[in-house]
Amino acid sequence: MPPPDMKTLRPRQGHRITDPERADTSPPETGPEVYALAPPDVFRALAGSTGGRTSDVARQRLPEHGPNELPVARRRPAWRQLAAQFTDLFAIVLLAASAITFLAYALEEPREPGTVQLAVAIACVVLLNAAIGFAQEYPAERTAQTLQAMVPH
Repeated sequence: MPPPDMKTLRPRQGHRITDPERADTSPPETGPEVYALAPPDVFRALAGSTGGRTSDVARQRLPEHGPNELPVARRRPAWRQLAAQFTDLFAIVLLAASAITFLAYALEEPREPGTVQLAVAIACVVLLNAAIGFAQEYPAERTAQTLQAMVPH
């Protein structure tokens, strides 16, 4: 069976085609999906090889497909990284428990110091968890950006 040409190849289900003019709108039985082809057939259909594309082919395809690079991820400000530590479900549940305990302390008569101590302890656990998470995430993100800067473009 001869390899299919570029027009009969369809992306895998769930993948997007960014150029609507190149989208295959034919029924599924008109051509195999790319992942279902044998590697040699894929290379022939896409004019490629295991060694990559030649410089001439790459230059020809650059205006149509753009450069072969990932978009640069924007760096989140430190305060947003810290605030994100409080959006975890566990942190939200603990904050709610602390708020309910503070409310119970405010409504109880006579007020027992153990109730407010419990509320403060729960809030401190949430703050400690956020501090540890931020202390791990912030340097890791900076390291990843440093490594990304070392990769030639």
